Amino acid sequence: MTSFEKKVLVPLAEGFEPIEALMPVDMLRRAGIGAVLASLDETEIVRGIKNIGVAADGPLGSYAMEDFDALYLPGGSRGAVLLRRNATVLKLVRAAFDQGKTIAAICAAPAVLESLGLLKNRNFTAYWTIVKGAREECQFLEDGQILTGRDPGAAAALSLALLGRLAGPEAAATVAKSMGFPFPRAETAVES
Repeated sequence: MTSFEKKVLVPLAEGFEPIEALMPVDMLRRAGIGAVLASLDETEIVRGIKNIGVAADGPLGSYAMEDFDALYLPGGSRGAVLLRRNATVLKLVRAAFDQGKTIAAICAAPAVLESLGLLKNRNFTAYWTIVKGAREECQFLEDGQILTGRDPGAAAALSLALLGRLAGPEAAATVAKSMGFPFPRAETAVES
């Protein structure tokens, strides 16, 4: 893989939601950011819902969070359960958090953050049946280093927010315009 100034690690588990996994990868790569798709094991092709196969760049265990600027967790109810049960994923999420790196999770994947206690005292959104306390009225939320998206429909907005953090708002606006998406306004956490 080409050497990039900024990189994002994207773990893929069987049963992932394709739009939630591939939308950010596409947008990040359009902006010149390395987005690495990593399988949870040695599997070369990871199957998402509807049997959509995606080629992984390599196994998750071969990557270290120190080499990345952000971590992105795609949803999909089955995929998120497998992410939450995977010790390597949990170790990488904890490392990203401890290193102050951006962590994005969408739909069912905020459950991974919840399992580590990272959503406590934070404003977040998630698929409404998955994580208690999610702000269902918000498409995506940013609270400190954590970005969360509600459902597959939030994939573009969350991807652009992540892109904006890594490459700046101008780069995110350029990618949004080139793809015909409106550039989203961030919904930031408010004091309650």
